[in-house]
Amino acid sequence: MAAPFLSWSWSRYSTFTTCPRQLWHQVAPKGHVDRVEFEPTPQIIEGREIDEALAARLGRKVSLPAKFQPYEPMCQLIDSAPGSKHVQMQLALDQTLKPCGYRDWDRAYVRVIYDLAIIDRTHAFLWDFKNGKISVSTGQNCLFSAVAFHTLPE
Repeated sequence: MAAPFLSWSWSRYSTFTTCPRQLWHQVAPKGHVDRVEFEPTPQIIEGREIDEALAARLGRKVSLPAKFQPYEPMCQLIDSAPGSKHVQMQLALDQTLKPCGYRDWDRAYVRVIYDLAIIDRTHAFLWDFKNGKISVSTGQNCLFSAVAFHTLPE
């Protein structure tokens, strides 16, 4: 029997490198004395609201709410780009780096969610929308690319 493992994502990795104890409090089993449920800050709530509005606009062509209208020109540029557009695209790899289901809880070793992916034949453009404090992470870009190369080899 294989040793149990904790699946990871960029956000879990980031949390661990910042504060391993914080990650433990997030992943401790429900009901465990160390478990601390995550309380989103107002900034995180606003970021999620922006992400949801952009996903609805780009994926289902739902009009942006008035407060997010400044994002409309960006959405129109994305709409005009060649290729198939995918919002909230969820991909996962198992421990042998073979694609598996995102919610295959006993198999998925690493998970990614692309806020937006544009796939055009031999090219893929992958986005993780950043709101507020912008953080360009080479590590996250490498992880996103690696999962895409394993999942979308063409």
